[in-house]
Amino acid sequence: MNTVLEFLEANWQRLHLEPYGLEAGRMSCIILTPRFRASRQVVVLVLPRHQPQAALVAKLPRLPETRASLAMEAANLQAVHLNLPFAGDEEFARLHAAIRLVLPILPALAASSPIVEGRVTGLVDSRLEAYRTNSRRFASITGQVIPERVYTRADYEERILQPIYRDLEPLDPEGVLRHEFVNARGAIARFSRGSIEIRLIDVQEAPRADLAVLAAVVGVLKLLVRDAWSLQEAQRAVPVEPLHALLSAGIAAGEHAEIVDDAYLALFGYRHRGGKGRGATTAGDLWRHLVERSAAAGTLDEATFGADLQAILDQGPLARRILHALGTDAEADRGMEIPRRYLREVWDGLCDCLGRGERFTP
Repeated sequence: MNTVLEFLEANWQRLHLEPYGLEAGRMSCIILTPRFRASRQVVVLVLPRHQPQAALVAKLPRLPETRASLAMEAANLQAVHLNLPFAGDEEFARLHAAIRLVLPILPALAASSPIVEGRVTGLVDSRLEAYRTNSRRFASITGQVIPERVYTRADYEERILQPIYRDLEPLDPEGVLRHEFVNARGAIARFSRGSIEIRLIDVQEAPRADLAVLAAVVGVLKLLVRDAWSLQEAQRAVPVEPLHALLSAGIAAGEHAEIVDDAYLALFGYRHRGGKGRGATTAGDLWRHLVERSAAAGTLDEATFGADLQAILDQGPLARRILHALGTDAEADRGMEIPRRYLREVWDGLCDCLGRGERFTP
């Protein structure tokens, strides 16, 4: 028996492998070693005994010194990247304008990182706060996270990519990083593949929740690019600054972030329902409206995703449910250290959700 199988056999129950058709004593393993010497990882296929298809695929470091690079790759799994296609400048412009409007309210649905190093951060989306500030030395790489108002490939190259390349040139004289992927805004144009990649969606507790969030985002974007609620001219005119301010509020408060900009709400066909005795519209209120309208318009498959989205709208994003399970509040308990036994209990529950494909309900 090889080391991989020994580990899986010893940890079979803890890893919840049964839903994948893997049973203790009835697994086989194939180790694939890349033929080129520069490879840093080994790929492992784990199969149910006597079955031709792998149930799990894993990567292992080839040498001890390569563990750090694999850990960095695993860290990237904290986010779900959504790539949406376009063809030509006109489609790019419509899609880019719509995505810019939706980015600030994504934490209200998808925030899932309220704890860092065992402490309550005071934010529901600590991952995005780190994302927002991780390129301070070269501020042009991330900008203000919300992309600038650029709607052609030529303008994008001139106003976004070229400034990044110029700033990096002293450290990259050979131009190794002169590629569109070095741009780290919350949505980046991938002209090489004809898509825009949204990067601000935290990973959820199970793939069904990831897909529900993605379905809601796609459903709204389809209506925006069709001018269902507002005209292109109005969508394209929104500056970066108010969108960035709203994103910052969402990083802190998620679904409770207040939206006081009636012009922004109008772009989604939402009329403020406040007034005497009623509070401001929140990002959660807006998403409830957007999910209802997308389902009614047929751009969101309510039969498939409706229950999961309703649970998020009613109970809050995963970050809020994690805080509730820990008995804490993001703002009131900022800086509080959570005992490890409580963290283990909650994260064991999250692992159970992942293994069973279920929603996390504290």
